[in-house]
Amino acid sequence: MATKREQAERTKQAVLEAAAEEFDVNGYIGGSIGSIAARLGLTKGSVAYHFTSKANLAAAIVEEEIAQIDQIVESIRARGLAGIDALVVALHDIILRADTNTTFRAAFRLNREHSVIDIELPRPHLLWMAHTERFLHEAQQRGEVSATLDTTTANRAVAAMFLGEYQLTHELDTEGDRNAGFIAMWEYLLSSFGADPREVLSRNFDV
Repeated sequence: MATKREQAERTKQAVLEAAAEEFDVNGYIGGSIGSIAARLGLTKGSVAYHFTSKANLAAAIVEEEIAQIDQIVESIRARGLAGIDALVVALHDIILRADTNTTFRAAFRLNREHSVIDIELPRPHLLWMAHTERFLHEAQQRGEVSATLDTTTANRAVAAMFLGEYQLTHELDTEGDRNAGFIAMWEYLLSSFGADPREVLSRNFDV
């Protein structure tokens, strides 16, 4: 039999998941504590017991995205990947997670809508970019990219192009073509970094 504390933790997690579903579909403005509670058959007071405001719920969802990004990177390191291979696989796994995980996808949307949220949200893209720059430095040290590559600029290019491609396919309702779009982005970026796109991509993906 679960203790009261265990039951409370399960309820809190269920509230977080229901909030992610609500924000993913309806956005921050369209979602409400009442609609989140209704998804679980709870009262608004029960939700407020765990999260005192809608803004706090949004922040908790983004914190979960940050935890998942760290998990993805840890998994890649555990597989022995580094440098350019770690970079392309990490970006692939992050985008795949956004496609398949409601909490991750909701966090993406909440960050896009941050201006209407009355607290400052955590910034997962800064963590993502920190990992990306680390991978680029490794790639440079391993001779996988140009020795003269400005890794700071390259890092911003990776973030801008991949976030832009993700948003574009969402807006145009062409998510089914997303993999092809990202492969095309990598072909362009890897060439500009001084790497061989075909070699890197064929080593890591079925292309």
